[in-house]
Amino acid sequence: MKKKSLKVVVASYNKLHLKKRREKRVITFEEIFTDRGKKSPKHVRRDGKLVHELIIESLDADWIIVFAGKKSSGALEIIELCAQIFGPMLDKLIIVLCPHEIKEKIALLKKYGIKYTVFDDGSIARKERCKESPKIDRVVNRVA
Repeated sequence: MKKKSLKVVVASYNKLHLKKRREKRVITFEEIFTDRGKKSPKHVRRDGKLVHELIIESLDADWIIVFAGKKSSGALEIIELCAQIFGPMLDKLIIVLCPHEIKEKIALLKKYGIKYTVFDDGSIARKERCKESPKIDRVVNRVA
């Protein structure tokens, strides 16, 4: 009997560099939720072709993984948006967080009962951009 291939939907407002997997169907949405790549709270958008496609693909997904980075990039608005669009599917949603403004993001996630995981790649101390792709890869491996 052939094992069912899991469907995992991954979304980030950044470009992702994920490992290829044969045993899982990983559908990636990059540079999503923002108005033409502008990362700020006022540019987080619900409309747009990619968000519509994300919702459709998520309907039969086993897991939905979304990255929410810095507050200045619209992380809180992305969390709010996820709570709205994935309302009936919150049980299969995981938000991946970087450590920027972590207390505010966790408080909002707890308000909606959304599962989350936090990574710290040391980039804050080095004053570099967080690299979420390795953590997202680990989350994809964990849920399968």
